[in-house]
Amino acid sequence: MLAVFGTPGPAELFILAFILIKLVLIVAIIAFVARKFPALMRGVGRGVGAFQRGVDEGRRGQ
Repeated sequence: MLAVFGTPGPAELFILAFILIKLVLIVAIIAFVARKFPALMRGVGRGVGAFQRGVDEGRRGQ
């Protein structure tokens, strides 16, 4: 393929490197989030539960 288009210049290499860096970062972020997702959702669930208990206590107090 490179033989057809010639040797890539510095601009093309910069663009390819930038795309590669973005791809690696996206994969790393997805891997990190996938590991932390259950704990994150558990915390959100606890927060929603605490909020609902507070709302119920406020309604009973009136």
